[in-house]
Amino acid sequence: MSPLAQAPAIAPQPLPAAPLLQPGAAGQPAVAPKAPLSPLAQAPAIAPQPLPAAPLLQPGAAEPAAPAAAEAPRNTIVVSPAGPEPALNPLLTQAYAAFEANRLDEAKGLYHQLARAEPKNADALLGLAAIATLESSNDEASRFYLQILELEPRHALAQSGLIGILGRADPLAAESRLKQLIAREPSAFLYFTLGNLYADQSQWAAAQQAYFQAHHLEPANPDYAYNLAVGLEHVSQPRLALGFYRRALQLAAARGRSNFNLAQAQERISKLASQVE
Repeated sequence: MSPLAQAPAIAPQPLPAAPLLQPGAAGQPAVAPKAPLSPLAQAPAIAPQPLPAAPLLQPGAAEPAAPAAAEAPRNTIVVSPAGPEPALNPLLTQAYAAFEANRLDEAKGLYHQLARAEPKNADALLGLAAIATLESSNDEASRFYLQILELEPRHALAQSGLIGILGRADPLAAESRLKQLIAREPSAFLYFTLGNLYADQSQWAAAQQAYFQAHHLEPANPDYAYNLAVGLEHVSQPRLALGFYRRALQLAAARGRSNFNLAQAQERISKLASQVE
């Protein structure tokens, strides 16, 4: 169960167009919001910086996904050899549960235990990379991603994780590689990473479009909704931004955690509401 849900291995269907970028409302300055971006990195006091990509959305980290058994396509007949299906290692389930409950020390210990028992378990390494990113240990996270790529050179999440960490060194190469990964296996996390890359370069129109795609593919993720709100503020769409800030808070409450500052999000809601409502 690899962190982050695996993206479909089929050609992406056209996603709905991102919200139209209408000119700012009368009297509204086209300036960037003062709220920081979602989890992942805190935004400067002047303008929110987008969340770094996820485990909780630190740059380049992928959030471990809950273990799930693969289902056969419906309306098809599947013939498989008799015998029990491979059992899911309980350590993986326990580690993920600890991660979800924000018990990172416990999760790290369980992922390490699993990695020692199964050195080629990419899910364990991906979980460790996610935790290392949350702890701002980018060198350690990079090491885990590289271990995964030694086992599976085409592992999209490990590749995008490294891009998220190293992208600032060569943003053009990082953008090109991310687009290749999206064309092959589109996923919310890849679009989110691309949005952060654009935001780092203040390309807010492109960042907003990428965040919209991430939110479209994973609408229950509060961090994606939050970064989309920040992007919309940067392109002078206060009314749309207000709706997504509210949505981000609703999703964070439903999930029980988020990577962005809830108080700052509420502050943005109050300020935008006073302007557009």
